[in-house]
Amino acid sequence: MNYAISDIHGYYEKYAELLEKIRFSDNDTLYILGDVIDRGKEGIRIIGDIMKRQNVKMLMGNHEKMAIDALPVIAEEEYAVFYKELFSQEYQPSGDMFPKNKRFDPLRSKFDEIMRRSAPDIWLSNGGMHTSDSFFSLSLSDAEKVWRFLKSRPLYMEVNVEGKDFVLVHSGFDHFYPNRPLQSYDDDELLWCRPETDTVYFEDKYTVFGHTPTRALTNSFGSKEPSSIFRNDKIFDIDCGCGSRDRLGCLCLDDLSEIYV
Repeated sequence: MNYAISDIHGYYEKYAELLEKIRFSDNDTLYILGDVIDRGKEGIRIIGDIMKRQNVKMLMGNHEKMAIDALPVIAEEEYAVFYKELFSQEYQPSGDMFPKNKRFDPLRSKFDEIMRRSAPDIWLSNGGMHTSDSFFSLSLSDAEKVWRFLKSRPLYMEVNVEGKDFVLVHSGFDHFYPNRPLQSYDDDELLWCRPETDTVYFEDKYTVFGHTPTRALTNSFGSKEPSSIFRNDKIFDIDCGCGSRDRLGCLCLDDLSEIYV
């Protein structure tokens, strides 16, 4: 069977409970649509488990991207002697604030440095403290493996299950139009999007995403019922608020059934 989950946010016990509930085996495939880390205490532990499993496929989430931007700066400021080689690459901010003109180079450099230095504050204020502490508690060898793994996460996947085509992505598609190639979307467009309940991306494919808790998508914060997967004809929002101590929702791609822990 093929399953999709999203936004575990460091709650290892929910992740483990789900694997047990679906009786996850080597014959199954689990797609995780990002935001494995932050808020909860055991994001790095979940990453370690994912790395050991050939049949668990993880996408990049905005929290993984924030961590990638922040960890080199934290290392430089607090652990420079130990992590100098690991974080030797240059910081690459998203987007292009200034035109590609030499007249703007000093402004660009100053802006890039401001963004680089602010990355830890942005990440830590969004729940990254436990992940940072856990990461820098790893041996250098294990830290390097986790770092390379995080950096290599794809932004989306296309899969076919039982004759149904799916596009899996962390948040949806900002600036979407039907014939736009998927590879043309940048990080921000796929990691920070906020769809609406009537959003439809592809007429011939299902889009499965997380990032926006279904309570926020449906404006149902006052409900006493636990969160559930939201679906319309062509989209599924599977973020059921695990990061805020609600539920971890799982969509079975084979038959579109729902599982919760």
